[in-house]
Amino acid sequence: MKYINLSNYNIAVEMLKKSNEVFKEIIMGKIITLTSENGEEISFQISPQNLPHLLGIKSLYFRTCGKDYESMYHFFERFLSNSDRYFTSFKRGDIQFGRIFNTYVCERNKYFYGTKLDLDTIEFFVKTSKKSDKMIDNFCDYLVFFNTGESYSGYILGLKFGRNLGLTPLFLEFIEDEKALKDYFEKHKIKIVSNLQIVDKSSGFIEITNLTLQEINEKKKKYASLNIDESPSNLDHEQVNEYIESNNLIDLGSCLKKEGK
Repeated sequence: MKYINLSNYNIAVEMLKKSNEVFKEIIMGKIITLTSENGEEISFQISPQNLPHLLGIKSLYFRTCGKDYESMYHFFERFLSNSDRYFTSFKRGDIQFGRIFNTYVCERNKYFYGTKLDLDTIEFFVKTSKKSDKMIDNFCDYLVFFNTGESYSGYILGLKFGRNLGLTPLFLEFIEDEKALKDYFEKHKIKIVSNLQIVDKSSGFIEITNLTLQEINEKKKKYASLNIDESPSNLDHEQVNEYIESNNLIDLGSCLKKEGK
């Protein structure tokens, strides 16, 4: 099932509902900080208003309905709750499927809720090059890889610096094998994640995952066919982890302050 039409509309809506449940359960309200082995760090979150676009809903439709970017998620949930009414509009021809849905929406959501996009499956990230001949590199500043399935299958999340200078999710792409992985990353230096920190903004709970040197070396072996960033760090592995842990409370306080709490 690649494209949405009248015959598979209800199936597609159920996929979107399941993806939305996964988002609320695992991702919503979480600030993710990734630190590479040499101490490079990026932080991002997937906000509710980012979700519809990532799942294959066209933001242009919301704007033509007089909705601003911040209200997109509310409108998306209202669409899911009133899908029968929208189906009638589609059936009459009042609204075309292509106005709301991207062609890949079914495939995207099948994998999204099927793999649950667990945050602890993030394996590496890369900084893109504006000199690259790949179009996606010119749109994104960072790419993050979630190894959510067997072997090399998983999600690539594209991040771009927004107006507030924070990294904003721009696209989400599922890949199924090592060949697809190489196509995306063969010209990049991948940065293996050695420390993953997840802050829950609502509860203040901080979850920290520190990889051992053995685990890092295993990931280097797994992705040996790619160009792994081996640039030296000013801190050794243990110092990097100690530095991150010692600043967790400071980071949390800053996050909560930005949220106005």
